[in-house]
Amino acid sequence: MRAALLILLASSPALALGSIEGEGRVSIQGGYRWSPDDHFEQAAAAAGNPIVRKSWGGLQGSAGFGYGALEWLEAAIDLFGGWESFDLDGYARFHSVSYGAMLGARFVARDLFFQGFQPWIGVQVGPTIINISTASFGIPETVVAGLAVSGGVMFRFGDRFALTLEARYLMARGMVPGIGGLNGGGGWFSVGFAMFFAPSMKRDLPVPGF
Repeated sequence: MRAALLILLASSPALALGSIEGEGRVSIQGGYRWSPDDHFEQAAAAAGNPIVRKSWGGLQGSAGFGYGALEWLEAAIDLFGGWESFDLDGYARFHSVSYGAMLGARFVARDLFFQGFQPWIGVQVGPTIINISTASFGIPETVVAGLAVSGGVMFRFGDRFALTLEARYLMARGMVPGIGGLNGGGGWFSVGFAMFFAPSMKRDLPVPGF
């Protein structure tokens, strides 16, 4: 009975997944960044400079590039950047900017349940630069190996275009001298647009004389 159920699921039109093999993708996204950090808040209070205005998030944006290595696997590169600000007692306003590039993979289910619905999950790693600045004193940039896990969905319109929704959690920390580590990652939530480049449909032509 279990075998019959597996055959039924595999043959179901709702689960007859499409393929992304050989397909290229370019996407542009923007949205909201939120980096909660109770550890830094406690460290700032212990140092005598408590937070007087928390960060309630900021803007972020990204550009992504992908290539379908298999029917369900995409190699992906993302360029990204995000910003937010906060205030510590006794100092001018702090600005936290994170940006970098990440390489990884996405596991994609094209046309899941209905045509054009394409959910995915992914993991990426790459250099992340965290720039924390204030007019009160200089802070050197921090370069770390950021790690991101993400998931989202694309709503495709034909073979070339799609609207995108994405949620990403980035793990990366910067440093404020005299206080401690600051979350430069957190949750990143995006909406955007994608364009696809379908694999070539050109077939091999017979060579004259053969």
